[in-house]
Amino acid sequence: MKEFKAKLVSAKGLTADVKHFVFEAEEDFPYESGQFVMVEITDGKDPSGVSRAYSIASAPDGKRFELLVKILPDGRGSQFLNGLQDGAVLNFKGPFGHFLMDTSSKKDVLFVATGTGLAPIRAMINANISSGRNVKLFFGVRYLADIFMEEEFKDLGMNYKICVSRPEGAYSGFVGRVTDLIEKTDFDYKNLQVYICGSKQMSDSVRTYFLGKGVLPEDIKNEVF
Repeated sequence: MKEFKAKLVSAKGLTADVKHFVFEAEEDFPYESGQFVMVEITDGKDPSGVSRAYSIASAPDGKRFELLVKILPDGRGSQFLNGLQDGAVLNFKGPFGHFLMDTSSKKDVLFVATGTGLAPIRAMINANISSGRNVKLFFGVRYLADIFMEEEFKDLGMNYKICVSRPEGAYSGFVGRVTDLIEKTDFDYKNLQVYICGSKQMSDSVRTYFLGKGVLPEDIKNEVF
C-alpha cells in the first residue's frame, strides 16, 4: 500500500447513474486485478479528511487505472467525483484487498456481478481473457437502461448473459435475477471457480447455492458492494 497522486484523464457517463473514470498516476501503479483504492474526498466539508473505497475496473496498465462509480444523490464520494473536471489531481491510497483470481487454476470460471460490482470482475476478465480457460459472465441489472459495457463484452468474444429483473417492455434476453439464471444453468460443479461481486444478499445467495452443489469453499470468492 502506498499514497500517491493521480490525474483525471477522462470521465464518461455509461448510464444515467454510472460513470467511467480514467486516472493516470504520477508513477507506475502496480496492483492485482480485483483490488481497490481509497480516494481522498477533498470537498471542503471535513477538515480532517474523508476517503471512499472504489474497486479498480481495469487490468494493470502502468500508470493508468479505471473506476466504475455509481453516482448516488446523497453519495458524498460519488458526487465529488462526478463534479471533477479533466486534469483534476486527487490523492489515493492503495492497492488494498484480497478479492483476487486464482490464475494458477485451470478450472472453469463463472463471474457473477450486479451493477457496479462489475468493476473488479471487468479487471479480472481483461487481465485473463487469453488464459484459455472456459469463462462465463452473468451480469445482473434492474432495468434495460442500466446495462453498460455490453459492447466491450461482445468485442472480447465473451460468453456472457445479462439478466434484467424489471425490463421495460419486450426483452429478448434473460428476464430475472442472476440467481434465477444460475439455477437454470448446468455447471460442472467439481471443475468450477466462482467470483461474485454485488449486493450482500445476492452474494450470499450465490455462495450458498454453489456450496450446496459441491463447489469447494476455496473456489468461491466474493466481494460485497
